Amino acid sequence: MLYSWEFRQTVRSIRENLGHMNQTINQTDTSYTPTDIAEILGMKTSSIYALISRGYLPANRVGTRRVITARQLNHYLINRGRSDQVIDLT
Repeated sequence: MLYSWEFRQTVRSIRENLGHMNQTINQTDTSYTPTDIAEILGMKTSSIYALISRGYLPANRVGTRRVITARQLNHYLINRGRSDQVIDLT
């Protein structure tokens, strides 16, 4: 059983950790839609969706939309031997 001072300390610790998580989330890299990725790589949008559905290109689901972060795209490009198209994250 937590005493009031232990409870307050636990809540304070959780709030600090959530603050760090929010900072990390806010510092994430740029996200692209499959249409954006298709334009960047000079491919058809349907090909990008096929890569996502087959698991070659990782994507996050935001509601009903798919988004690909620059890090995910770079990881895909490097693993597929297309490092000349890597996006600068700086």
